[in-house]
Amino acid sequence: MENKKYLSRAWREMTAQKGWIKPLLVLMLVDMIPVAGTFFCEGYLLGWGREAAWGMTKSFRRDAGDIGKHGKWGLIAWVVNLIWVLPVAIVVAIFRHMPVAGSAILVVGYVVLAAVRTLAKAASLRAVIYDALEPGLQVRRVLKMAGHNLGGLVRCWLIGLLKVAVYALAALILVGSLFPVMFVGTSAQSSSAAAQLLMLSLPLYLVLLLALFVVVTFFAVLCTMLEYRAYGYWMATFEPDKWGAYKEPMPFEVKQQQAAYTASQPQPQPQPQPQPQPQAAQPAEGAVPEAPAEPEEVVEPQIEPAAKPAEQEHTVIDVEAEPVEPEPEPEPEPEPEPETPAEPEGNEQ
Repeated sequence: MENKKYLSRAWREMTAQKGWIKPLLVLMLVDMIPVAGTFFCEGYLLGWGREAAWGMTKSFRRDAGDIGKHGKWGLIAWVVNLIWVLPVAIVVAIFRHMPVAGSAILVVGYVVLAAVRTLAKAASLRAVIYDALEPGLQVRRVLKMAGHNLGGLVRCWLIGLLKVAVYALAALILVGSLFPVMFVGTSAQSSSAAAQLLMLSLPLYLVLLLALFVVVTFFAVLCTMLEYRAYGYWMATFEPDKWGAYKEPMPFEVKQQQAAYTASQPQPQPQPQPQPQPQAAQPAEGAVPEAPAEPEEVVEPQIEPAAKPAEQEHTVIDVEAEPVEPEPEPEPEPEPEPETPAEPEGNEQ
């Protein structure tokens, strides 16, 4: 989940080590060097933002590092900002000097210019991550990134307003310090004492200007460091470790394309399922096959004949009569009458 506290994170990581203010003082002095010093300082601060984009949470390095690479990154950032901002600044300047341009149009123009400057800084960090100029000039790609995480980019812009506040405060101090000098200068025209006071106050005023310049430069470097660190946190949400060549789509674009393709595919319509026919179930692999169950036949109720009652005693039971052994014939008597054989005993009815 994205940590949205960009400013507090940047401040905590910047002040994590003791003596963190010393490198800032050195950067302030380097930034005062025209051209080369400005490029080196800008590249150094972009390098710390680049580390945040790669998920590194350590504080900024205490040494100068690769001076050539930092100078190159500062030059790349300067060119990217120039290409992004210059056309819009020219258009705003043209409208500003046109008599038909109203205040509303100028306000819109300044808002657009501020938005373009914010996008230019994001594009500069993208170019530094690739260590090349071309990735920072991909306007459509940077606009897609801004639309994908607009809230994070707005937070970076708000942190950038800290430097604007520093410059505005310095301007107020400068203008306020001019009033005594102008008053003394006016009085000097009519009084020799006022002229002497003016001559004495000018060196003090120059010292004040020098001190103001040093303080403003220091706070400008500090605010720029926090700002570029915030841009690094914002860039980390796009997963730089998964980036390919700068012309290839970014991870969030790939996910959007996949989602659009899935949504464009027709959804399969549910087909009517055929009525299951009684058939043998296929045995699962490795299972012991079972004999298929035969379908149950519908048996119509039939009136079965009553059971045959058990035969009672009066029931005739066919029993074979045991043969009666013939009695031994008696010795013949003189002409006895013949006897008929006895009938077998019948079953009782």
